[in-house]
Amino acid sequence: MRRLGRAFPRLENLVMTSNPLSDLTGEVKADEGDVEGAAGGNVSVEWSGAVDFPCVKSLNIGSTPIRSWESVDELRRQFPQLGDVRLHGIACGAVIG
Repeated sequence: MRRLGRAFPRLENLVMTSNPLSDLTGEVKADEGDVEGAAGGNVSVEWSGAVDFPCVKSLNIGSTPIRSWESVDELRRQFPQLGDVRLHGIACGAVIG
């Protein structure tokens, strides 16, 4: 992810639907059998603590296996300009109440 952020530093709209991201608070790995990399192994996505996408204003992370509200809250740090977030189809386990 960091490489993508460096390649497109002025990116304003980012769509990351249906990917293996399940945790935005550290290193993210696909569950076994979900997605295979070029070498046939599981995909591992590094999600750094730094701001990788300083200009993103719109983010779609629908249909991803994000399971915690802490990960959703992390979006504020990763995307400081974020104004529009689409979370359709995520299964956060914590109940707000």
